[in-house]
Amino acid sequence: MLQPNYHFDLAISYYLARRHEDALRVAERGISRFPNFPMFNVPAAAAAAQLGRQEQAVLYVTEIRRRLPQLDMSFDFLGSRFRNPAYPAYLKEGLRRAGL
Repeated sequence: MLQPNYHFDLAISYYLARRHEDALRVAERGISRFPNFPMFNVPAAAAAAQLGRQEQAVLYVTEIRRRLPQLDMSFDFLGSRFRNPAYPAYLKEGLRRAGL
């Protein structure tokens, strides 16, 4: 079985490629397979919001707030992982739409 980071990276990659359905599918699979890895709620919330599924996005944001209380919009979302500043900005856009 792949490590949770690989699934997370795939979900983020799909999200940044604007393949929101795929991002949500992979993130939800990650939530199911790796319940102790709450970061899957980040791409799930952003992807659900971009798909216009606000109620679903809010559920993921609720989990983020419950399990990752230190994570808010001031957090450097993946900023150190990418050279292109548009990537973390797009993730933040989705999370803002989700209500984070």
